Amino acid sequence: MLLFNRLSFVCGLSLVIFSKEKNENKETDEARFKAFIVSLAASIVLLIIFEIINTLNSNLPIYAVDFIIIQMCIYYIFFRIKNVDQAKALD
Repeated sequence: MLLFNRLSFVCGLSLVIFSKEKNENKETDEARFKAFIVSLAASIVLLIIFEIINTLNSNLPIYAVDFIIIQMCIYYIFFRIKNVDQAKALD
């Protein structure tokens, strides 16, 4: 049941993340790319940290969907921050 909840959360985040903005332009594409790079780097670092923890303590269950959720949340937060910064710069 918990895995189903996680997978449904990933589906919902996917809909939010991959939806188009009202005003798409070059800056929005750049913000999306930067958000993707930051979230990918953060996921790799977290994966390494969790693998070290898992090696030391094998009782800790780690699922791949957890990393997907973390990556999507980081992507969404970073993209929103960059998008707000760009909107302020245009005003």
